[in-house]
Amino acid sequence: MFPLHAAGLVKEGRSCLFLGRSGSGKSTLTLHLVKNGYGLLSDDTIFLREKDGRIEALSFPEEINVSEQTMELIPELSRVENFTVNELRNKSSFSIEELYPGCVVDTSEPALMVFPQIAEVESTTVAPMSRTEALALAMRYGYFFLNPSTTGRHFEILSLLARQTRCFRLNSGSDQEELRRTVDRLLTGSLEEDQTSDGRKE
Repeated sequence: MFPLHAAGLVKEGRSCLFLGRSGSGKSTLTLHLVKNGYGLLSDDTIFLREKDGRIEALSFPEEINVSEQTMELIPELSRVENFTVNELRNKSSFSIEELYPGCVVDTSEPALMVFPQIAEVESTTVAPMSRTEALALAMRYGYFFLNPSTTGRHFEILSLLARQTRCFRLNSGSDQEELRRTVDRLLTGSLEEDQTSDGRKE
């Protein structure tokens, strides 16, 4: 299994992986999607493995770190009783199952790979990426090892992930409902594309 610095959200058995540095909006996006019925693999690190020629994402449910800005955007966080304050990072962490019991999902097959960043506007925009471009960016978020054979295998796993998923840049606007609808449309489009591809194969 190979770690990847990404959030993983699941709907109808398929997952969307959000890859980005701290401050790109992954945790805010994670909480809003879980609030709206998505399952959670993790908001920061997932593990990848190959199974029957497909890439599978596995859960790594650490506590979620949230900033004051995120807490203002998601009022439900005021119900959390057990926050751990990290003064060095100016964030607080908590167990998401305290707020949304049963939301953690053990495993899922990725359908989307999305690279989010926060946009200083209300509207969310999205742009498709080539799989080559997505792979180059994804390599920034893999925890590569010193052993050459392990690193080579990790690269193969990321290559399979890029070929398996549809890839996008996401500029996250402040309208959280529009943001959620955008992710819904991307995931629905991916599922429909997979079904069409299966039909062509047959």
